[in-house]
Amino acid sequence: MGGPNVMSALTRLRHPSKVLPMWRCLGLRVLVALVVSGVSYPCWADDLDRRIEDLAAQAHADYLTGEYELAARRLLQAYGLRPLPKLLFNAAKAYEKAEEQDKAIEQYRLFLTQADLGDTLVVKARQALERLTPEDPPREVSEPPPPAPAPSRNAAGPTPRGRALAAWGLTAAAFGGGVVLGTLALSKHEAFEQATDIGERIELRDAAQRRALLADISWTVAAAAAVAGILLWPDDDSAPAEVSLRAVPTGASVVGRW
Repeated sequence: MGGPNVMSALTRLRHPSKVLPMWRCLGLRVLVALVVSGVSYPCWADDLDRRIEDLAAQAHADYLTGEYELAARRLLQAYGLRPLPKLLFNAAKAYEKAEEQDKAIEQYRLFLTQADLGDTLVVKARQALERLTPEDPPREVSEPPPPAPAPSRNAAGPTPRGRALAAWGLTAAAFGGGVVLGTLALSKHEAFEQATDIGERIELRDAAQRRALLADISWTVAAAAAVAGILLWPDDDSAPAEVSLRAVPTGASVVGRW
């Protein structure tokens, strides 16, 4: 067992010329593989370059015919195959022509992150961004409305002096009315004392009391109006006092602020 194999190995060691063809065959295979791999890579790279050139040419044609958005998409497709910053700049310019402001700003900014500082397109990209993103205009601060003019002393309406005169007029009227009612009450009272019939005496008494009460109310109103007139009469340029008359169950009251 194993005798022939051992003998065959010993024969190859004694005659090395029989081993060389096997190594030569292996070396040839390795060389062929290297040549094939070295040739296939340039071919693949050439195909990619042609694809990028075709997309760029189509984008240029679309740009010339006004298909700006389509041109931008083709340029970005070419950029996906090989990230060349110039493709981003051209895509941004196409989007700008298509009035796609947001997309143009995005591509310009992406271009600036990848382009060399010495590239002349950097200056153009920055100028385009300044043009597309203007600063917010200053907000106009609304001025407060002018204050309302102070009411003129000659404006239409009763003046303090007029109010005082009106109050004194009311004083005279109320006082006169009180005098008349008081006189009538006195006459009724005198008739009451002279009457002998009980029914007539009761009627005269009630009439005298009613007229006396009305006279008291009239004199109270006259007194209140006289005080109001005094307070309303202007004595200087200061603000006039505010006085009002209010009726109460027992007569009238004067309410004022000065």
